[in-house]
Amino acid sequence: MDDKRFELHVGGQGGARFLSGPVAGGGGLHFGLGVRVWRGLYVEVGVAESLYARPAPESATTDLAFRHLGHADPEPAPEPTMTSDATDASTDADSRGAGLILAGQILMGLRYEIRTPATRHLRPTTFLGVSHLHEAGVDDFLDAPGATLAGFAPQIRHRTGLAAGVGLRAPFPERWGPVAPRFSARLGLDVAYYFDDAPGRLQAGANLGVQVVF
Repeated sequence: MDDKRFELHVGGQGGARFLSGPVAGGGGLHFGLGVRVWRGLYVEVGVAESLYARPAPESATTDLAFRHLGHADPEPAPEPTMTSDATDASTDADSRGAGLILAGQILMGLRYEIRTPATRHLRPTTFLGVSHLHEAGVDDFLDAPGATLAGFAPQIRHRTGLAAGVGLRAPFPERWGPVAPRFSARLGLDVAYYFDDAPGRLQAGANLGVQVVF
């Protein structure tokens, strides 16, 4: 199936984020499309949606700055007088998705697959590309799910960086059926670095999924 032009892949991923803050773990799902341009060289585009732990902010001001990145710091508002019921409702609203970040990733780059007679059953791969993240709190997603997923909600933090990875692809054997060779298992290790000072600018993880060619 090496002559096929297109491939689709889907799977799960997990990892951790480092630098500019405490280490935070998480995971999610990814989906991608590759177009073969020469032998084992593919142009690949992918999207992923993950949940990561959000380290506790140093102060309320820090948390507010995360949720409204790029906006001027608002003037502190006077504390309202609340009844017991109102206080409980406010606490419930503030606790939704507490400690979690929703990270949507757009990934684009080149993946090269080593194709030799010796690698017919297990294909090593390398990847180099650009990664763009949309980050928001889960509570922000619950308030405006459409705008948050689309990437234009005002509370989203946009982050751009470089991504690299290595992996293995194992084609399914013909004895599994006539269409089995179109499918493969994929395993990858990846790292991304984002050019900002926000927590988690170094991200490393692993992914596992299935690929089909056509």
